[in-house]
Amino acid sequence: MIAVANFAVSAAQPPKLKLRLMAEGFVSPSVAVTLNAKQGTMLVADQTGPIRVMEKDGALKDDPFLDLTPKLAKINQGFEERGV
Repeated sequence: MIAVANFAVSAAQPPKLKLRLMAEGFVSPSVAVTLNAKQGTMLVADQTGPIRVMEKDGALKDDPFLDLTPKLAKINQGFEERGV
């Protein structure tokens, strides 16, 4: 799941947070970066190895942009810090 928090900070008022679900289908997303700002696409890295292209509407491209799964150590079930 990818969620985005929008907030503004003011000295007089505490920040108001709004969360919006962006996409689902990840094991543990670790990094999201802009791929094309005009189109609103992003690259999202999942801890298990695949790096997917996410469209502006949250849809994921079928094929990974890059898949590092074969290069990573096997991820243990439960808590694990290794990965992308």
